Amino acid sequence: SFTYIVTSGGVSESTTVNVDVTPVNDAPVAKDDIATTQEDTAVTIDVLPNDTDADGDKLSVESASVPKEQGTVEVVNGKLVFTPAENFNGDAEITYTVTDGQLTDEAKVT
Repeated sequence: SFTYIVTSGGVSESTTVNVDVTPVNDAPVAKDDIATTQEDTAVTIDVLPNDTDADGDKLSVESASVPKEQGTVEVVNGKLVFTPAENFNGDAEITYTVTDGQLTDEAKVT
């Protein structure tokens, strides 16, 4: 709030103005993760601990993908389960989307 004074002809009058700032939902911030596994061995990756939401909204993993030649990825109980393609070795790049229920952000797991 703020107060202002209007003066006219030697007469002053003051009034207070209240300003109500309505909050808006801020998008979550997903941060990249790193994971390792052995060839032909699935790994469960908890990607949410380093992701944040300015509003304190609960975050969840909305979706995930990986190039087919690298393997498959599923969202199971809020975590990523990456299964490398048979005999695949090298760097896989998983992309995942985190949501606060309304807005989303995307990050990678390498």
